[in-house]
Amino acid sequence: MIKWTEKTVKVKDLTPFERNPRRISTEAYERLKKSITENGYHQRVLATKDLRIIGGHQRLKIFQELKIREVPVLVPNRDLTDDQFRRLLIQDNLPFGEWDFELLSADFSIEELTDFGMPEKWLGLGEETGPEDDKAGAGADEEDSRIVHCPKCNHEFSILTEKNPKKK
Repeated sequence: MIKWTEKTVKVKDLTPFERNPRRISTEAYERLKKSITENGYHQRVLATKDLRIIGGHQRLKIFQELKIREVPVLVPNRDLTDDQFRRLLIQDNLPFGEWDFELLSADFSIEELTDFGMPEKWLGLGEETGPEDDKAGAGADEEDSRIVHCPKCNHEFSILTEKNPKKK
């Protein structure tokens, strides 16, 4: 079992995850900044042992903007596996903000995202696709692509689904 410990670190030592799929609107960013300014920093950044951020990318930007030098973060007692990091990256950010669905579709399968708790409706599951969409993955043995729309911004993107998922 992973055990998390609070550790005070220098903001400059925190490294953002370069493929963070979570996004935030300018309005939500300003609300978060106001909350940190008025209420203090109380929702900890989640980071790996080497201080790569899992959850808290927007807070990091705000710390830098407000010239905050040190903050407490939660770090695990051991290195995370790639699967653990990926799961936490999604699960820790589910209740907040918006998503970059192009990054999600490039880095995660629909099955992973739903297993991690992302609502199916966010991924366009259950929506009918047109005949053009059905042809997109024609001929693929194990993967099929599907056109879905973001329920928040209606952005169209293609996401891979497995035709013959391998049992784990």
